[in-house]
Amino acid sequence: MSILKIGISSRALFDLNEGHEIYKKKGIEKYADYQRKHEDVSLDKGVAFSLVEKLLKMNRPKDKIVEVILLSRNSSDTGLRIFNSIEKNKLDITRAVFSGGESPFPYVDALDIDLFLSADVNDVKVALENNIAAAHIFTENYAAVLMDDGSWFGSLEQIDPKRGYWLRIQNDDIFDLTTYESPIDLVYSLHYGNNLISYIGSDNTDINEALPDEVEDFFTDIFTENLAATKNENGEWIGILAEIGLQHLKGYWVNVTQDLEFSYVDSSPIARNYNNKIPEFFETDIPFDIDYSQSQQQAFYFIEK
Repeated sequence: MSILKIGISSRALFDLNEGHEIYKKKGIEKYADYQRKHEDVSLDKGVAFSLVEKLLKMNRPKDKIVEVILLSRNSSDTGLRIFNSIEKNKLDITRAVFSGGESPFPYVDALDIDLFLSADVNDVKVALENNIAAAHIFTENYAAVLMDDGSWFGSLEQIDPKRGYWLRIQNDDIFDLTTYESPIDLVYSLHYGNNLISYIGSDNTDINEALPDEVEDFFTDIFTENLAATKNENGEWIGILAEIGLQHLKGYWVNVTQDLEFSYVDSSPIARNYNNKIPEFFETDIPFDIDYSQSQQQAFYFIEK
């Protein structure tokens, strides 16, 4: 039986945010010194840790069906803390690549890896462009669960108007949320990669008009439930979300290529179809004897032969 080989980035396996902040503010030498001094301090679990743990538990002493290979941008000396954390957590990971700051992607093909999991969206994109199966794993690391006694338990202790949130409800229903009005010049601090944030501007606002010109080039993808927009090679936004615009008080995952701060631009709404009336920029000859119901989660195309 062939073994499924999975490559996992160190940032997906462990939480390396603290060290990354030192690297950004003080440089590579201070970062390396920090990791050496803390090489015996186990790293916190990352977003993909539980997945890797479950995959490895599928193996049996005489029947190994999954191998996990670590891929890291660290150098071999600064990566010692990562391997010590692997040993302390009793993860059966015996092979690793430390690329010394370079993208670990070239090693994916060399090691015959079947699936590449990374917290770096750019590495994933390069892998996919080279016909290698890859997936981007991310989270904002905050959650709360309602307990039987009516109290909330978890790391999410208060609602931040700058963040977006996923709500899990027991049944379909309409409910009211107690909210307060946020200023349009609210400052958002984003980190490199994916961020789950709110949108507090006007309904149906075009992405180009919502984002300030000085930071828009650093945004690559925006998506929410059933809707998404990404930039093409010409830097233009494409996708359903690009057509209908951002919605007031909705949460969005946004991917940025560097740490940045910004405030939304309060712009006028663009045209939007709420009542089965086709906006002018979609005008065409439509067979009006066809009944249909328009929603935010549907799209209709009338194609002439």
